[in-house]
Amino acid sequence: MHVRLIALFCLCALAGCPAPPCVLPVELSALAGAGATDCGTVGLGADSGGVDACVVAAFEAHEAFFAVYDLQGIDSQVSTALASDGETVWSLFRDSDPSGGSHVGARISRSECVSPVVNASGEGHPLNCDSTGCVCSTNVCGGDNLDQSDCCGG
Repeated sequence: MHVRLIALFCLCALAGCPAPPCVLPVELSALAGAGATDCGTVGLGADSGGVDACVVAAFEAHEAFFAVYDLQGIDSQVSTALASDGETVWSLFRDSDPSGGSHVGARISRSECVSPVVNASGEGHPLNCDSTGCVCSTNVCGGDNLDQSDCCGG
């Protein structure tokens, strides 16, 4: 499925189609790179054990990966995701309609994980990304980009 979406967007870009909507698989594949392990998607209320194990194994082996976790939204579809190119880990958040029903379109934001470590608590994502407490988020699509130089005092 992810490969088909990416191929469709590439063909569309070559043909001069408008910019693609905010689609997580496209953003995740761009960050993680070709050959990254697709650890899967955890649906709402589903067991995340297999996806979590894949993420931890790839992270500990310094291999590229990505995974998606669907969350309960109020009036839109929301998901979080993790991606890595084997060196850097990113956390992403997608909201299909952050306006609360005004249909302004999806938004994806991305944060680079600071000193990521395996989450031993068993709750939440399998990786803790903000161990220093300083997280800067950039809108990837669907909103104004933040200037990275203003983040975390840097």
